[in-house]
Amino acid sequence: MNPIGRRPVLLSTLALSLAACSQEESEPAAAAQESTGSTQGAWPRTITHAAGETVVESAPTRIVSTSVTLTGSMLAAGVPVVGSGTAAISELSDANGWFSQWADVAVEQGIDPLYSLDVDLEAVAAAAPDLIIGSAKGGDSSAEVYEQLSALAPTILLRYDDQTWQEVTTEIGAATGHEDGARAAIDEFAAKLDGASATMTAPDGDVAALVFNGLSQTSRFWTPESAQGALLADAGFSLLQVPTELGSVQDGRADVVDVTVENLATVLADASAIVLFSADESTVAEFVAAPTLSSLPAVASDSVVAAGLDSFRLDAYSASNVLDRLVTSFS
Repeated sequence: MNPIGRRPVLLSTLALSLAACSQEESEPAAAAQESTGSTQGAWPRTITHAAGETVVESAPTRIVSTSVTLTGSMLAAGVPVVGSGTAAISELSDANGWFSQWADVAVEQGIDPLYSLDVDLEAVAAAAPDLIIGSAKGGDSSAEVYEQLSALAPTILLRYDDQTWQEVTTEIGAATGHEDGARAAIDEFAAKLDGASATMTAPDGDVAALVFNGLSQTSRFWTPESAQGALLADAGFSLLQVPTELGSVQDGRADVVDVTVENLATVLADASAIVLFSADESTVAEFVAAPTLSSLPAVASDSVVAAGLDSFRLDAYSASNVLDRLVTSFS
């Protein structure tokens, strides 16, 4: 099974035909260590992306990521990232603001943490990038400063809210000439997924996938268009979808549906199992102890599981970790 085949990749390289060669048994961390290796294909190439078209004149050797969400996929593809925006320091990150699932790789590669959260144009300029890659959506979006970034270096903005991490990684590989590294990370996960699917028993009925924010805030359910929903589908799970009248969708977002506290139990009433993302066992304990949720069928059957604190944003590293937890819970 190859998850990349779920739907078409959005990025096109108009200047040439790119070869997508396979590379067997390559760990994402190993690909990152080879980030200074040769690139593929001819240059220049024109990249079509979420903010328009960008011409990349030659194979980039100094890439800055303005999206910490995308940095993990860049590392997995083995591209030469020299600096990146970071997340706020929390239980999800290390002291640099690198997400925990790939923090050791970022440290080993010597990536410079440029700023936290809001884009610092001066810090980006100081890193002397020959290519900037950022997000067009989400909390780390660079859409508002796209023109300013483009004045510093060729800039590409990608969306991760309506694509799998495999599709995002493929886009990154094609934009940077690291198609082999991208394919190696994807193929490695596909092989692991095939093995995991043989050992797991998918629950009968629909499985709810959500970020539970307690009984004082809205919870967010992953849609089939999200990377999280796609991972569950590829693992053989039937994803519960929120009825239109019980949820709300943020403008421009395809990956999540917001459900209020008042509607949460109703939405989950028919779920045979519940997978809590951005969650650990303490989150599960809080969920099953909530008075309005304790009588749900999935709670009664002990079918509420945590996908891990690193599961809120998926890349090759965190997706592998989530798969390990699903195997543990559903084998």
